[in-house]
Amino acid sequence: MESAPNRLVVQALYRFRGTKNDELNLERSEIIVVTQAIEGGWWEGTLNGRTGWFPSNYVKEVKQDLRPSPMPNREAVKKYHQMVVTNLIESEKSHVNELESFCTKLLDPLRSAAILSASDYSKLTCNYQAIYVFHKQLLSALQETAQQALSKQRIGGLFLQGAGELKELLLVYCDNHPSAVDLLNARKDVLGPWLERQTASPGINDVEAAVSPELRQLTSGLSVPFRRLDKYPQLLKELERHMEESHVDRGDTQRSIEFYREMTVECLDLRRRRELQQELLRSVVDGLQGNLAEMGEPMLLSTCVLHQDDAAKDMLMMLFPGQLLLLAPTASGYALDSSIPLPVRVDRLDQQKLRISWQAGSVQLSCASAADQETWCDKMLQASELVAQVCQVPQAPARTSTPREMPLVPRVSLESSSGPWLFSCVRPHPPLRPRPSQDGSTLRRPRQGSSSLGRTSYEEDALILRVIEAYCATRGRQTVNSSTLTSPPVLIAEEEKIIIEDPDGVVQEKTLVDTVYSLRDQVARLSEATTRLQRGLDEERAARKRLEVLLKRSLRQLMDINNDEQ
Repeated sequence: MESAPNRLVVQALYRFRGTKNDELNLERSEIIVVTQAIEGGWWEGTLNGRTGWFPSNYVKEVKQDLRPSPMPNREAVKKYHQMVVTNLIESEKSHVNELESFCTKLLDPLRSAAILSASDYSKLTCNYQAIYVFHKQLLSALQETAQQALSKQRIGGLFLQGAGELKELLLVYCDNHPSAVDLLNARKDVLGPWLERQTASPGINDVEAAVSPELRQLTSGLSVPFRRLDKYPQLLKELERHMEESHVDRGDTQRSIEFYREMTVECLDLRRRRELQQELLRSVVDGLQGNLAEMGEPMLLSTCVLHQDDAAKDMLMMLFPGQLLLLAPTASGYALDSSIPLPVRVDRLDQQKLRISWQAGSVQLSCASAADQETWCDKMLQASELVAQVCQVPQAPARTSTPREMPLVPRVSLESSSGPWLFSCVRPHPPLRPRPSQDGSTLRRPRQGSSSLGRTSYEEDALILRVIEAYCATRGRQTVNSSTLTSPPVLIAEEEKIIIEDPDGVVQEKTLVDTVYSLRDQVARLSEATTRLQRGLDEERAARKRLEVLLKRSLRQLMDINNDEQ
């Protein structure tokens, strides 16, 4: 039985805000369970169910995790974890068999029969064979990883490592799939009789398809790659649910879930755009002379919102090599709203809105997202440059871009600061994120029983402090002297931090704004107390004068009485 590894638990010393989507946000005194402690200054850990990276010099090790464990029965967790891994591998194996059966029983015989030309066969299959090879290699890697100990299995890491290659393959395939379906409909008179003579393949499911019934087997097999993509987020989510919070693969599994969800949405959106494009090229657009197919191959197509006369209208943008069309949806299809000749000038108004200008006028449009806006700007600039080169006209002015957003933590330079430097504001700086190797050799757990965790981080902090001290020494000591200060120091109030220790011995970190307001309240209270003391002092002086007068009067009366008696 596999022994339970010692969990490395750390506590945050400082507040940290991640600048990337795979980094954690830390508050002081929060407890993090470390999943990967690697050299380079960045560790991976789990906080409130989310796993991400954080700087190791912002935390300290704690000997005991006092929180109640959300998974008390570790053996049951291991059992379900192993079951999920087994089911995932079996599902991937079934998918590979389905791809292999479709290739050997339909695609290879179809190529040998020479019913289609080489170009039509390439258009029909696209990169189906490359997708099959990728899933076959992924299955082999999963089976090899499953032989390792459960605490060392990197299933999510394998999916994350191959996500980029799979995305490229599926984007190309989804972009071509609507054209392949049109080819099947166009050649169904040839493919139908040939498919009837083929024996049914057990690895191909007979699902409903939007084509002739005799072509269902072929269309069903061609849709297997992107239908399989929909299942990966659910499989990985189930794996993450039955994984310990200190497991080394937890972070990669969570990142794989998000990546494959985005990949699924992107592939579906691309396929729907291509299907709509094929439908428009076959249909008649009201108000357009001729048809869209005569204008060439569309470069880009998407929905947008047209802003005109304080009104917003839903439009469909189609970019061709020579012009940009705005199509308005109607009850029977689409009607031409505007035809914009190229070249054009594109100006970004915000993250989604842009202005398209040409010699005859301009329009304002809103794209679906910032990424969609970026794609449209690049494509329209590319098409405008192509038209300018062909027609030998002056090139359209380059589009203007909005300034990039400021980083979350502004960089402060000592050269630009004219005020006194505060040593109390120095805190450890997050180190640079390391670039992990492809073989994962840098991903290792810390040695058990080691008491010198983060020694490299402390050495880096000491080096940074020595550099700052040497730099300040070269500039000379700064003193507060009214004869030498020409202007008051400029401070960024939101970024200046001050460490304050109250009378009870509690150390707190406050911003300069909070400290200034606190000092203002204290000064006001001291002013009131001084006023009360001054008032009391004046009353005391008046009382002393009255007492002195009374004493003098009493002495005078006593002296008069004594003289009378004598």
